[in-house]
Amino acid sequence: DYAIAIEWYQKAANQGYEESLFHLAAMFEKGRGVDKDYQKAIEWYQKAADNFFLTRRRAEYAQNKLGEFYEKGYGVEIDLFEAIRWYSKTAEHGNLVGMMRIGNIYERMGNYYFAKDWYKKAFNEKPTDVDAKEGLARVEKILSEQSSTNNSIAQKTTTTTQTKQQPKDDQKLVIQAKPKEDPKPVAQPKPKEQPKQTTQ
Repeated sequence: DYAIAIEWYQKAANQGYEESLFHLAAMFEKGRGVDKDYQKAIEWYQKAADNFFLTRRRAEYAQNKLGEFYEKGYGVEIDLFEAIRWYSKTAEHGNLVGMMRIGNIYERMGNYYFAKDWYKKAFNEKPTDVDAKEGLARVEKILSEQSSTNNSIAQKTTTTTQTKQQPKDDQKLVIQAKPKEDPKPVAQPKPKEQPKQTTQ
């Protein structure tokens, strides 16, 4: 009986029994014995995620669940960076789920370099994981295509610039020497008049 179970889990949680935090969160998430309530599930997952006395497996599950809620908007507004923050808590301990979800978020955001980094970490953690292998191959292909496109554009731009800067043969400028101007005629001095002779 889920209704009785949740009553006992709540009593145990109030008395400091760590495992009850995890179970309460799951019951509110799935609506077992209570109405489905994501906000209460978040509250209990939060307590479980921050509880150092839980086993790492339980704590990481709670942390990944919180990341999932923020990624998909369960009980909260979608916040991908908050989702990444929670996933990172598990990924730093080698949790494959956390690594893959971070890679997937970055891939959807178009940040393929970060996506590649996280898919590669996941692949290195578990080389037999098909999703990690496919994710890494997918973003590497995208990055390769982008690099080829950018190189092609850069080459075309360089060629166009060089063509514009080099005039055609029939458009080359011919510098002609400026003709010298004829010297202006120099005015000749007017001859002085001879004085007239006086008849005696």
